[in-house]
Amino acid sequence: MRVKDVLQRDPSTHPLINQGQARIADKSDARVLDELRGELSTFVCEGQYAEGIIKILKSFLANLTSTSQKAAWVSGFFGSGKSHLLKMACHLWQNTKFPDGATARTLVPSMPDELRELLRELDTAGRRAGGLLAAAGSLPSGTTDHVRLTILAVLLRGVGLPDQYPQAQLSLWLHDQGWFDKVKGAVEAAGKQWPSELNNLYVSKHIAKALLACDPGFASTEAEARNTLKAQFPPRSTDITTEQFLTAVKRVMKLVGRDGRTPLTLLVLDEVQQYIGDSNDRSTLVTEVTEALTHQLDSHVLVVASGQSALTSVQKLHKLMDRYTIRVQLSDQDVEAVIRKVLLQKKPASISTVKDFLEKHGGEVSRQLQGTRIGESAQDREVIVDDYPLLPVRRRFWEHCFRAVDAAGTHSQLRSQLRIIHDAVARLSDRGLGATVPGDELFEALAPEMVNTGVLLREINERIINLSKDGSDKGKLARRICGLVFLISRLPREAGSDIGVRASKEHIADLLVDDLLADNGKLRSTVETVLEELASSGALMKVGDEYRLQTKEGAEWDAEFRRRQSKLANDDADIQIRRDQQIYAEADRVIRTVKVVQGAAKEARQVVISRDQTPPAGNGESVPLWIRDGWSASEKELLDAGRAAGTDNPTVFVFLPRQAADELRKLIVDAEAAQQTIDAKGTPTTREGEEAKHSMESRRTAATRQRDELIKQIVANAKVFQGGGSELLQATLEERVREAINAALVRLFPRFKEADHAAWETVIKRAKEGADQPLQPVGHTVATEEHPVCKAVLSTIGSGKVGTEVRKVLRASPYGWPQDAIDAALIALHRTQHVSATLNGAVLAPGQLDQNKISKAELRVEKITLTVTEK
Repeated sequence: MRVKDVLQRDPSTHPLINQGQARIADKSDARVLDELRGELSTFVCEGQYAEGIIKILKSFLANLTSTSQKAAWVSGFFGSGKSHLLKMACHLWQNTKFPDGATARTLVPSMPDELRELLRELDTAGRRAGGLLAAAGSLPSGTTDHVRLTILAVLLRGVGLPDQYPQAQLSLWLHDQGWFDKVKGAVEAAGKQWPSELNNLYVSKHIAKALLACDPGFASTEAEARNTLKAQFPPRSTDITTEQFLTAVKRVMKLVGRDGRTPLTLLVLDEVQQYIGDSNDRSTLVTEVTEALTHQLDSHVLVVASGQSALTSVQKLHKLMDRYTIRVQLSDQDVEAVIRKVLLQKKPASISTVKDFLEKHGGEVSRQLQGTRIGESAQDREVIVDDYPLLPVRRRFWEHCFRAVDAAGTHSQLRSQLRIIHDAVARLSDRGLGATVPGDELFEALAPEMVNTGVLLREINERIINLSKDGSDKGKLARRICGLVFLISRLPREAGSDIGVRASKEHIADLLVDDLLADNGKLRSTVETVLEELASSGALMKVGDEYRLQTKEGAEWDAEFRRRQSKLANDDADIQIRRDQQIYAEADRVIRTVKVVQGAAKEARQVVISRDQTPPAGNGESVPLWIRDGWSASEKELLDAGRAAGTDNPTVFVFLPRQAADELRKLIVDAEAAQQTIDAKGTPTTREGEEAKHSMESRRTAATRQRDELIKQIVANAKVFQGGGSELLQATLEERVREAINAALVRLFPRFKEADHAAWETVIKRAKEGADQPLQPVGHTVATEEHPVCKAVLSTIGSGKVGTEVRKVLRASPYGWPQDAIDAALIALHRTQHVSATLNGAVLAPGQLDQNKISKAELRVEKITLTVTEK
């Protein structure tokens, strides 16, 4: 009897559906339906999976007659089966039908009676309402800026409507008019695809022509019809309001509901936590939309969302707690149940055979990793038949290795364990009963990803692979041994975490046993011999009774780098400081390159850059520029501040987008970790050390270059707004900033044009010489005191001021006048005795006031002055 003969499903002929990864999909083609059938047929509807669906259904049915529904939150570690559970819940809710007549509920192999009864009750309630509807989607696939539109798109796709708002509005309108089938049919009769034409709504001549055929009065020409469509269903650049969202939801539900009644609807929002991220705005809007759906649709809508964390565990999720009061938490126990039911389930007739066989050869099973914390336990007898051909001891060893080599959690998840165990069992399914999955299978499965993540050095991996290059049995065994040595080396040794497994000849041999019927005494002897040979050749290093992979100096440098990289990667505050320093340094560099001079006077202007959390007040002399980034604020927050400032405000608003955040974070960490490694290791004394240092310097250079290039891209993509919220759309950031500053100057100095002339220096010269018309070079040929600048000077002096004060007032907003213009007016007015000047207690005679004396001169307006004729 072979292994595959005792399994319910032969893994060598039954591939793993979706590689163990559930996808929330809205398509219904043959491939998707085949995958769905496979997922339903292998759905383990028990444990917390069944309890979760029961809990959600009970709450919904109990609240059908209430004024509102309670939303549900499904949480669990990354890959725990959340998406799979939600997908199955959707299809069980609406009992999805297949072309051959099968339904979702009939395909699930085993379902608790309580759940079946609740589903029947749901069907009854659905008949009283407008039927049953389920829609599901993953929120991260939408836009983070338009939360309501993203959630609405999930429902739109679920009922077969376009997920873009204008196209969906058009489709709903066509249904309302009774023209949908006619318009769609006409477009398809013209040889066009309806979805494609909808995507090109504003330029589609076929849709316009079909509309005119339905209603000649819609427009006079096809071109006019397209313009009318664009006006009636305009493109969206902003999110819709909650009121618009609810209106759209009601129209959709009325469309698909039976007899014009709204269906009982399950709306699944997958990966909501990932979508919200660290945004308070998104958290608030998701809460607001959930409240609208659960409170304003006659209790006909059930919202179910998911995330890795419980709502109480993450600050940004706290806002959702009052809305998502039904909580479902998935755990590791569910993963084990799925593996046993999906991959390792035995044929009923074979269970006793497997049990008898394992009891007969229990000595070898009990010997596995004796004396360790994961050795055989009394509980193993209850699950060993379910686990076979994976022994319980091996399963526990794998679980600890998963966590040790993958601290980020990307492999300690249902789908990866399903794939790895599926592939391992498939490889031995043709072998006789007694074959078991060896412990080193995990290394072979994880090695490529460990190399990619840096857990396993590529050099070490290649050395391990090369051991089996000759194709000999001893070479293959040496490769398997080194793989296990690596896995064991990653297990923690700290008190409380140490499971006691060591890279000793005994433990290595235990984990390599792959046949309970074989002469494993011979295997243990061969393992001991190969270990000694590996130690002699330098591939392994023996330390006491244990073996370790021998590393070169380059591996030591790399290990130092990895340690520092890991430490830096976990220090969010330090990364934020470094990121801000580098991004804002680049932004400052770009902005500082923009040199702005105003008007014909070519008056140089300054820009004051602010990174404060609130917009700068401005000093009236320089253009205030407020810059924010997507890591600490949202574009909406900055834009709201710009709109609130008003169209007269001279502040320039700049937003640096949160672009390639994960990649930038990694490059910042890598560049700094490489530099710290070089500093820590110092100057090498060997050739190998010099090569290692050179390699680390190359790594630092590459990371620094990529980091700086990415930062330049982020800064180059910065958005620039003026007060009032209008965006500048020039090609480069320099051009956008320059245009914004020029516009800001007009707002800051609205009276600048009154003094904008290049000839003020000539006016000063003529005034000092006593010319009758000193202002003639700037086009003023009447009385000096009538020039706008002179009027402002006289008004500013008032009852008396020092020259410096006059300059300060008139160089600031709303004037911003050149100093030469102010000085020319003062000198001319002093010459005509409209202004008197005193310096150090001495009165200056007409003609004695010059630019050097103005700053300290005490100025007064003369009440009576004589004209030239009177003099």
